[in-house]
Amino acid sequence: MPHDDIRIGSAASLEHEALTQLFAAAYSDYFMPMHIDAASLQFMMDAFDFDREASRVLWLRDTPTAFAMLGIRGNQGWIGGTGVPPTHRRLGLGGRAMRAALTEAKRRGLTHVGLEVLTQNAPAIALYEQLGFEVTRRVEVWAVATEPLAALADASLATECDWREAAAWIAEHRSAPEPWQRDTASLEHLALLPPGLRAISVGPASARRGACVYRVTAGRCSVLQLAVSAQAEAGTAATLLATATAGASTLRWLNAPEDEPALDLLRGAGGSVETAQWEMRVAL
Repeated sequence: MPHDDIRIGSAASLEHEALTQLFAAAYSDYFMPMHIDAASLQFMMDAFDFDREASRVLWLRDTPTAFAMLGIRGNQGWIGGTGVPPTHRRLGLGGRAMRAALTEAKRRGLTHVGLEVLTQNAPAIALYEQLGFEVTRRVEVWAVATEPLAALADASLATECDWREAAAWIAEHRSAPEPWQRDTASLEHLALLPPGLRAISVGPASARRGACVYRVTAGRCSVLQLAVSAQAEAGTAATLLATATAGASTLRWLNAPEDEPALDLLRGAGGSVETAQWEMRVAL
């Protein structure tokens, strides 16, 4: 392919609607259905710190045909979406877009860049490994009907609290770092977006035994952060989940580490893994 046919530049060069169309086309035949419109893309950009200037788009003969969206927080980066529409695949364009994004990340002083990739997406995994990414852990998306959870514990044992207070406690007691979409920086953004955040805890502030930050949208409870102390009673996590899901019909937990202890409760309540991903990271 002639070099003159390809141009790589900032995603800021594209109007939001054109970037949405490129994003949607690339994910049109994805392993799991994804609905991407202008509003949902803007939500991701706002919540996950996509940097339009740092993100990269590749043009082939003046047609945008590949992209790599780069989120930036301090000296850490995250690829929040990358792809090529089906009509332009197998030309190496996705790899070029990713390399350009990583080059820009390094130029800006980032030390690491992470991403998630579906475990069944072998071509993407192979590309990321070629670029130096290594698997750090497996994370899973869980879903469960809330009715069985309600029977697990007495919801009255949990009380509402400020989400920042809960997140600070969770940061001290969680067993593993949160994924990009659920870390505290994301919570700061999500708190400003409807419907905002809610938080509950078990035990007084001086002897807290567990806490959970979550949001409820259209009858679905999304667990954002949850942790219990080493001294907590066995039913503490159940109390948190039962309370958070009161009034919701379903619970969803995005990118929970596969060894998250509370997932045993979801299994026992008939929950299932919607999809699994490899969390990967590269040092720049």
